[in-house]
Amino acid sequence: MSPSNRRRFLQQAAVGASAVALTPGLMAANRHRTVPHREQRVPGVHAYALSESVAAGGTLEFCVSADRPYDFAIIQLGEDPDSTNKDKILHQFARQPHRVQPIHPGSCVTLERGMDRAPEEFTVECWLRPFAFGRWQDVVCQMNYPVNCDFALAISPEGHVAFYLGDGGKFDNRWPLNAGAAGQLSKLRWHHIVLTRAGARTAIWLDGKQVASGTAYAESGGQSWNAPLRLGAGGTEGRTDDLFDGDIAMPVLYSRALTATEIARRFAQRGLEPATGDGVLGCWPLTEERGDRIRDVSGNRRHGRIVNHATWMIGGPSFDPEVARFGDYDPATDPKRGHGLRFASDDLYDCGWDVTHRWRVPGDTKPGIHVGRLRFMEGDELHVQYVTF
Repeated sequence: MSPSNRRRFLQQAAVGASAVALTPGLMAANRHRTVPHREQRVPGVHAYALSESVAAGGTLEFCVSADRPYDFAIIQLGEDPDSTNKDKILHQFARQPHRVQPIHPGSCVTLERGMDRAPEEFTVECWLRPFAFGRWQDVVCQMNYPVNCDFALAISPEGHVAFYLGDGGKFDNRWPLNAGAAGQLSKLRWHHIVLTRAGARTAIWLDGKQVASGTAYAESGGQSWNAPLRLGAGGTEGRTDDLFDGDIAMPVLYSRALTATEIARRFAQRGLEPATGDGVLGCWPLTEERGDRIRDVSGNRRHGRIVNHATWMIGGPSFDPEVARFGDYDPATDPKRGHGLRFASDDLYDCGWDVTHRWRVPGDTKPGIHVGRLRFMEGDELHVQYVTF
């Protein structure tokens, strides 16, 4: 690391790198997942500390992912920001072999109780606002493709609404219903989607109008379903996948097929009214606006947990975003603001890596600016990288 890069690093890190302050460390939260998540391997050398600060006598823990061998040490930085001459090595770990730890990006909701039987009549309802196309995305889905395929509200790479309704077994190419061009979605625009099954007939409704119909090739209902139920994602080979990039509002599942009149009424409500009455299997108004839990108000206890944070406070389909920037607008008093939740396939709240380095700070260590130092080769050059805590 050149002197200029070192100086810039110290300016950016500032005193947040003081390792032996008197406040206890804060451990990374939300380090578990109830459902395995798709993984992604990132090349290079990356590291973070599990604590923001550690008192003298406490323990430092670091998580490193590296695709090449490296050296790691705990350093007390010297007074000269342009030179390493006065840096003090507090602890030098043995040379480490390469070990790549994957990340698991993408936000979604995993629901506690999926549907265990295919109903004879069925409706999936959801408001959604897509951000991008180009690949398959699942919005409301109970699938473990290709072996346990129950149902899915999906978006095709072209941006068309699609409906899969299966028997809980292997994926069958006869059963998807794709609305094609008639079911074309627009980016950054709210759409009301309703998928229905009534006996042997299936249908797709877009913004209050039926745009496709087909035959439910599965038996007349009652088959076993056992894949995980998710909002904002599907599943492939046991892992969360096909994540949705966009916003959702007021998703609902019903054990009956909504009529055209009911669909028109729900469309006119703009996602402001939770579903009520007989046959509601799950309804998530998304009124929490904070935290990692969402509540099912149907009484069926299909509550959910948000994976990788997602984004609250975006408003729903009824919200008018053209409010005065510096006016007296208060979202809490706006009856038409509504509620939504934003998903992104690259959201990442916590890498969840294994601890690779652990060191107990001696009780007599003096305060100062401390860092973890990584040294590794980039081609023919020695590269130095610091880890703050």
